[in-house]
Amino acid sequence: MPYIEIKTNKEITKEKEVKIKERLGETIRIVNKSENWLMIEFKDNCKLYFKGNDSEGIAYIAVNLYGSASREAYNKMTEVVTSLISS
Repeated sequence: MPYIEIKTNKEITKEKEVKIKERLGETIRIVNKSENWLMIEFKDNCKLYFKGNDSEGIAYIAVNLYGSASREAYNKMTEVVTSLISS
């Protein structure tokens, strides 16, 4: 079961949450997993600091995958998830 945890110091509206959930459901295929087993946790308005500063948008994303995939697949997954959350 893939598990993705998203923490941010910004608000995540229900609309954004649904869009992110849908995109992650598609993205998880990169590592040969299915949305049928994907669990996602959203935590918004967290007290997060980066480099001692909390004035910018900050996100912490943890992706836990059970099983294995190629290094290329992991790198692609990281690239797509980072881009998705940044936008």
